[in-house]
Amino acid sequence: MATDFVLPVVTLVLGYLGREFQESMRARRAEAKERRRRREDFERDALVELQEVLFSLVRNAGRAYNADLATFRQTGRWGRALLPEELDREHFTLNRRAGILRERVFDAALRSLVDEIRGQVAAAGIARDKPTADSAMDVMAAAFDRGNRSLGDRLRALYDA
Repeated sequence: MATDFVLPVVTLVLGYLGREFQESMRARRAEAKERRRRREDFERDALVELQEVLFSLVRNAGRAYNADLATFRQTGRWGRALLPEELDREHFTLNRRAGILRERVFDAALRSLVDEIRGQVAAAGIARDKPTADSAMDVMAAAFDRGNRSLGDRLRALYDA
């Protein structure tokens, strides 16, 4: 008679525990999925903005190069004149923003490409002769092409996920 009572109670308790375990696992999966979605949204937003900022930074570097070139044609000296204030201010803002966004990139290879682009922008800006500036601009352009392709690949992968 005691077994008639114990077996249904044990079955009920085991059923309840099993259901709680399933609910717990379902909640963990949902939380993990939500964290992954937030991470991907964060990364996607950062990459989209980084792509725009890098394009503007490289364009700004080209404008600075042209300013140096104009001064060189007038004076025969490369890289001795200050940039126009607006161009200099824009360069600072873009470079700072690129550095901030670089820290939000999860992919180490992509961060390295951003570093290379920013480094070549700086090298072109501090060059004391035209061949050095030309070389830095060429390396910067190639790094930008690789970086832009990598950014595009990663963005497409995030949208496909």
